[in-house]
Amino acid sequence: MSGNILISSSANTSGTVALEASPTREVCGVMKMLNEWIRTLADGRNVKFSHDNLMDATFITAQIEGNEVVYSILLNKAETKLSREEVEGRFKRELLRK
Repeated sequence: MSGNILISSSANTSGTVALEASPTREVCGVMKMLNEWIRTLADGRNVKFSHDNLMDATFITAQIEGNEVVYSILLNKAETKLSREEVEGRFKRELLRK
């Protein structure tokens, strides 16, 4: 897969979207290591997060399992050193919705 898509998903036999964390992804013809992880929320939903440092920015994403919508945020260079907790916190409001 090429392009700027950083979240991978696949439909299982029941037709729902399943989340998979990928260690690498081809982006613009270059294989990149991605920082991806899956967190289970208190309500039992799984969310896949990713954090990718670009040349002068950071691209972060969150996708709830079973949902095709991917929330994404492009941050400026000053915010490139985020912890996993800080990435997750950026999506707190969106993840509270059911």
